[in-house]
Amino acid sequence: DEAYREHLENFSNQQKHAERLHKDTQTYLKALQALVAANKQLGETVKVIYEPEWSDSERIYTAIDELDLMHTDVHNKLEKQVLEPLASYVQKFPDIRSRIAKRDRKGRDFSSAKRAGEAARDKGGPKLQQAEEAFADVEKTFHEIDKELHDMLPNFYQGRLSFYSSILQTMFSENENFYKSSGKLSDQLRVTMDRFLEVESSGAHVSRPITQRINVKGSVK
Repeated sequence: DEAYREHLENFSNQQKHAERLHKDTQTYLKALQALVAANKQLGETVKVIYEPEWSDSERIYTAIDELDLMHTDVHNKLEKQVLEPLASYVQKFPDIRSRIAKRDRKGRDFSSAKRAGEAARDKGGPKLQQAEEAFADVEKTFHEIDKELHDMLPNFYQGRLSFYSSILQTMFSENENFYKSSGKLSDQLRVTMDRFLEVESSGAHVSRPITQRINVKGSVK
């Protein structure tokens, strides 16, 4: 019927959109994971070149470590709170799709049993009762799964509203928190470097000669 065809079209679009969002979220998180690794590597390099005796070195090192933790944290949260629920959501479609296929099979059985019953009535004889009983069984089975899908499909389709709004709210909220926090920390790093440049340009900062630097064992070279 027309209503069922509309339910099927909505379901097919719903599945296509869910699988696309799941795939694109996976791609996004893979890129974010690469960014986490690149940020960590860059931070380690900055800590190497920013020598310990330079001004605010400990503040620089601490901020870099905090940035690293922020990148890791937002990746883990999005994976747990967005990607995993999306994966579970996408896994629901094959089961419903199998129910749709079952309805199609039972629909064909229903049509075949109906034709067989009509033919038996035309011919009469002892096979008529058997055909009518077979038709009644097939009809009952078909109407049961047909009703199930008429209830399930529109409810599942309507449920996408609350699911997507929750998923997207989490995604945007976590990204917002990350960019706010990392932005503040980056600004602190910039201010620290501004001070360093002021000291350096004034000539107040003087690096100790290499021969006066303490080696890793604590002895003076």
